[in-house]
Amino acid sequence: MNILVLMNENYFGLYSPIRRALTAMGHSTDIVEVGKETSFTYHNLVHRTYGLLSRSIFQRNIKSAHKSRKVSEILERTFANKSYDIVIVNHPDILQAEQLDTIRKNSKHLIAHLWDSSGKEPRFFKHLNKFDKVLSFDPTDVKKYGFIPITNYLDSSMNPLNATNSCEQDVFCIISYDKARYRLMQNILDRNPSISFNFNAYFSSSRRMKYAQDKRINNITTPMAPDHIKTILGKHKAILDIGHNEQHGLSFRVIDSIGLQRKLITTNPHVRTSDIFHPNNTAVIDPGKPVIDKNFLDSAYVPQSEETITKYHIDTWVTSFLDKAVGGQHQPHSIG
Repeated sequence: MNILVLMNENYFGLYSPIRRALTAMGHSTDIVEVGKETSFTYHNLVHRTYGLLSRSIFQRNIKSAHKSRKVSEILERTFANKSYDIVIVNHPDILQAEQLDTIRKNSKHLIAHLWDSSGKEPRFFKHLNKFDKVLSFDPTDVKKYGFIPITNYLDSSMNPLNATNSCEQDVFCIISYDKARYRLMQNILDRNPSISFNFNAYFSSSRRMKYAQDKRINNITTPMAPDHIKTILGKHKAILDIGHNEQHGLSFRVIDSIGLQRKLITTNPHVRTSDIFHPNNTAVIDPGKPVIDKNFLDSAYVPQSEETITKYHIDTWVTSFLDKAVGGQHQPHSIG
């Protein structure tokens, strides 16, 4: 099949393993990162002032108009000499209704793949009724809106590391910066002085770093590559997963932990009801009182079953995704 993935940007390379797996299965897969071509910068203060006046007086947003025009150009170029069996969109907010109509004319199946919940990214939900099916990792949205469930995947590179009892450090964590999660990091550090932490906060813009000056937390402006994270985790017993309050699906950190055979500490209580949960390997902490049991970190890791590993593996995941995207499972639309 010919498959097109339309996305804002391939953040942290998360769609690259999907493309490799699809290619290995014999599918032709194109990825178009719309965000790379639609970025907008004001030329100077006069231009910024004009934009403000245009929005407030004439209700015309020149930034949005620029992006919409660029997206239309991208679609025209993409579909000039090619149509697709499946078009997958993971950031529906980058497209206007008429642009989705254009995509539909050039594809057999139009699929939304959501890695964010309605609580975290309500803007994604504006035109979901335009899609044939909506696949979501968030169980709350699946139940509320009738979306088709799809977990995150385990990349084939996430193989078992050295035994946790050989690690010199305790806990590793990396987040994309937001105030709430940064404060929780600080609270964890304050409440667990006997535990060693390697905490990192990623900033897409260095301007926001002025709000985060805790010397115990490393501020970074370049995303960590998965291989680099894996190397670092070879020195740590556990991964800390700090989720967004509005999201309930299993993050990549949660799923990576079973492949790498690392203890998991998480703020997501929904892990307890998943097949990944094991009391020797998983600790769910209360964000209000984030105390970590040192005995949990020092106890041995219990490897997951091959059945569980295979269920989340990227090859199995891609097969499941395609079955759900183009198979016979009905997709009710309860939002517009």
